[in-house]
Amino acid sequence: MNNTVSVKKLANGLTIVSPKTHPHVESIYLELVVRVGARNDSDEFFGLAHFVEHVVAEIAEASIRRHEWINDYMLDTFDAVIDQEKTTYYVGVAKNDSERALQLVLSVLQSPVVTPEIIERNKEIVIEELLEDLDSDTTQATRYFASQYHKDNTLGSYY
Repeated sequence: MNNTVSVKKLANGLTIVSPKTHPHVESIYLELVVRVGARNDSDEFFGLAHFVEHVVAEIAEASIRRHEWINDYMLDTFDAVIDQEKTTYYVGVAKNDSERALQLVLSVLQSPVVTPEIIERNKEIVIEELLEDLDSDTTQATRYFASQYHKDNTLGSYY
């Protein structure tokens, strides 16, 4: 790597990539990237990665907000986004609290508490989003292109 990025691999396999910040920077975004995306869904469990992304993001946001100190330092809500290859969970925090925020976010992501209400609410949201996506002409064109151009590999399986 170069001198603007630090890479550390932990014993548990987690890789931490952190940019070196400038002294004048007061805030940072913590991003946790998981190498599971929509392409990892089987036909039988179509939408599962998207569903897990929604459930974990909702639980994490609520759990994080229960820690009073974080409300003073979070610059944005905890959120998530999924694509074909990965799921990214992210939050903006004050630079001075980045270690504390990272520990909190990791603890929440490692032991989420899932309730039947959370499952039902997010199941409905994800189904609605997937149906909207299926109605999109642009999405259908992208899927068709990927399936034709990448016939011989998994890049052609565009959720």
